[in-house]
Amino acid sequence: MELAIEDSPSLKSYPTEQLEDSYQRARRQAAKQTGIQISVFPEECPYFLELVLDEDWLPEASDI
Repeated sequence: MELAIEDSPSLKSYPTEQLEDSYQRARRQAAKQTGIQISVFPEECPYFLELVLDEDWLPEASDI
């Protein structure tokens, strides 16, 4: 992804936009599947893009 952004600087905001969109879809889906009010889930993704893209990282319950 970094190489693609270097080659096309106009893509610089794309990963962040995609994270935001994906998080909002996941938030709605989690609320629907669990029956928990959507307001319980943070409105913004609580994780930095760099963490989400790290193949060796998974959130722990204490990270939220």
